Amino acid sequence: MLIKRAFLLIILGLSLATLHPVHSQSSASAPLIVLMGGDFWKYADSTWTQMTQSGYHQTPLLGPDGTQIAYRTVAPEAIAAIESGQGTSGFPATDINLLALATGEEQPIATQPDNISLAEGRYILRSEPSWSPDGTQIAWTDLAYPSGTDSLVVYDVATVTPISFPLTLPQRYGLQGAAEIRWGESGIAIWVTGLDAATGGINEMFLIYTPDGQLLSTSQLPFSDTSGYILDFFWIEHQGNQVLGVLYSNGNFYLIDPRLNTFIQYLNPPTFFASGTAGAPSISLVRAPENQIGLPFSFSYQPEASGTAVSIPETLSPLTITIAPDGTALAYITSEGQVVVVQNGSPQTITSADQFATALVWANKSWTTAEGGGAGGGGGAG
Repeated sequence: MLIKRAFLLIILGLSLATLHPVHSQSSASAPLIVLMGGDFWKYADSTWTQMTQSGYHQTPLLGPDGTQIAYRTVAPEAIAAIESGQGTSGFPATDINLLALATGEEQPIATQPDNISLAEGRYILRSEPSWSPDGTQIAWTDLAYPSGTDSLVVYDVATVTPISFPLTLPQRYGLQGAAEIRWGESGIAIWVTGLDAATGGINEMFLIYTPDGQLLSTSQLPFSDTSGYILDFFWIEHQGNQVLGVLYSNGNFYLIDPRLNTFIQYLNPPTFFASGTAGAPSISLVRAPENQIGLPFSFSYQPEASGTAVSIPETLSPLTITIAPDGTALAYITSEGQVVVVQNGSPQTITSADQFATALVWANKSWTTAEGGGAGGGGGAG
C-alpha cells in the first residue's frame, strides 16, 4: 500500500498543498503555474515562460496573496549524488524554497545541516510546506536522520525566522517520509500511517496541532486493504464547522471532526471553489466507474449558478485540477500529462505532445460539503 502510494506521488509530482483565501484576481492577469520536468513554467497571456532551471522541484503551493509559491525540492547535495550515479537510499534529502512569481527570484528557507553526510545517513527529509490561512507563515515537518526525530517547523515570512517544535508521532508503519501536513483555521493537521505495536493493527492517524506545537487532538481512520490508499486530505467546511476531509484512491471520502475525534463516510460530492469567490463558480468531485488509470473520479464544473455544468472526466484526481482566481476558467492535467484550459465551456490544450505536466496551480481552493453552512475556509490540496 505504501509503495503504491509513494509511486503515485512521485509520478504526479505531488505531496499535498494548502488552500486558503486569496485576494481577488482576474483569470486574465493571474498566471497559471505548471510543474513540468521538475521545473516551474508560467502561462500568462497565451505565453509560456520557464521560471526555474532545477529539474528537481516538486508541487507548487500558492501563497494566499497569489504572489509567490512555496515548494519542496531535492537538496543540492542529494542532486549531486544522484547525478554522479551514487543515488540515495530511500527518499532523497529535501529543502524548502519560495519563488516570487513577478521576478522569478528563488529563496531557500530550509536547507540541510552543515554536517550533512549522505554516506553516513545524516540529512533531513521534509514534508511539503503549508501556508497559514493569513499567509504570514509557512509550516512543514522535518524528519532528521540518523536519529529519526520529527519536528514541526513554523517559518515567519516577514522576519525570515523558523521555529522548530519537537513532535511525538505514532510509530510509523512501513517506509514513510516526513509526515505530511495541512494548515487550516482549525489548526495544523499532521498525517501518518501508524502501527499499533500492541495489537499489530494499522491506522491512519491525524494529529491536530496549534502553530506553537501544542497537540489539540488525535483522530484515526482504520486501515483496510479494500479502501485503497489515502490520495489527499484537506480542511473542508461542513455544517458551519471546519473539519478534515480524507479522500481515498477508491473514491471513498471521510470527514473527521477533530473536536470530537469522530469520523463519518460522506457520500455526497465535495466541492471546491477559488478562495474569495463566495462559493461560485465551483468544481465538484464526482464518483464514477473506475477509469483506465484506476482512479474512480470525474469532475463537474459549474461556471455559474444558472449555467450548464461542464464534465471534466479525464484528469487523475483533485491534485491535478485547478480553478482560476475569479472562477471563470479551470485547468487540468490529462492522464497523458497534457494541460487543458476550459473557458466559456470550451477546452483548449495548451501544452505540446513532448511536454509532460505533473502538478499545477492557478488559485487556492476552498472546500465545502453540500451542508457547508459557511463561506468556505480551510486548506486542502491543489
